Amino acid sequence: MDKEEFIDKVATKSGLSIEKVNSYFAAVSELLGDRLKARKHTNIWDFGVIYPVVKEMFNGKNPKTLEPFTINAHIAIHFKLNKSFMIRVNSLRFGGKGGQE
Repeated sequence: MDKEEFIDKVATKSGLSIEKVNSYFAAVSELLGDRLKARKHTNIWDFGVIYPVVKEMFNGKNPKTLEPFTINAHIAIHFKLNKSFMIRVNSLRFGGKGGQE
């Protein structure tokens, strides 16, 4: 699903205009970006947690040539699903059992 289709589905499901949904998602994207730059996690209620992980500079090797090179320090973005959301998704997939036997 691409961005346009996602925005359209959210607008249809929520009853909001496409312009309003676009505006909300732009604001959420900006807020998440600002929080990640500030190295702060964001808990999105009943969905999951987005958090930054600082990766220090380290040396790597090209797997083909084995030539060493430096990988600069950077912030990696990690996401962990909320347990209740994961159970809800798995209950749809596994016929109401939540993926548990």
